[in-house]
Amino acid sequence: MKNLSKKEVLFIGVQWHPEFLLGHKQLADQGLFDYFVKSFK
Repeated sequence: MKNLSKKEVLFIGVQWHPEFLLGHKQLADQGLFDYFVKSFK
């Protein structure tokens, strides 16, 4: 994984925050790694 700048990390954090709050059951069901990979395809 490439090193992210602070700006990129903040951007990802803002985008993912609602995903983690609203989709934590989905994440647990299909696995965080799989979810992460699919989201970037």
